[in-house]
Amino acid sequence: VYKVVVKIGTCETSAEMPLVITADEEMSMIHATGVYPNPTEGVVNLKFKEESQVFVMNSHGQLIGKLTLKKTQDHYEGTFDMGKFPSGLYVFKAYGGGRSSTIKVLKR
Repeated sequence: VYKVVVKIGTCETSAEMPLVITADEEMSMIHATGVYPNPTEGVVNLKFKEESQVFVMNSHGQLIGKLTLKKTQDHYEGTFDMGKFPSGLYVFKAYGGGRSSTIKVLKR
């Protein structure tokens, strides 16, 4: 939800609007070229066009891992093994180039 509050003196007004970001829009925020397989049963592969640091959180918001993507010929890539974690929805929060993105990954 995107919320704007305008306050002038003692007067205040606000408006809320649902904000929906599709996977393509999320990934383009930091130039991701791939996060796969999704859903996964084990290793998740990540590829980005720019250097990024990725934090992995479980559905309770607890940090369960982090990785810095490694430079290859024309992109940055890394892997994260989710094999030891229970089934559920995980959040990959990526930061790179002054931008950030949230990518949801389903572990079967």
